[in-house]
Amino acid sequence: MSEKSSAIAAAEFGGRVLSGALGWVLVLLGSLGVVLTLLRIAGGTAPSSPVGSAVAFAVSVLVVAVGLYGNPRIRERIQSAL
Repeated sequence: MSEKSSAIAAAEFGGRVLSGALGWVLVLLGSLGVVLTLLRIAGGTAPSSPVGSAVAFAVSVLVVAVGLYGNPRIRERIQSAL
């Protein structure tokens, strides 16, 4: 088999870097959402219905999980552990 050209290797590297950066941005935003939701609940400024806070918390946790799985290095570690 032939080796990959340098352009293909550079494109793959760039894709890994961009998906890693996007993954960490999602982790940051999801963590911020979790913290803000917990602060609103603790501070008493959350809506009177706990459903809205629960949905916001669940969505934030899901964003963190997607961000972690979107990072190529973490995804490879998860897949190799399974």
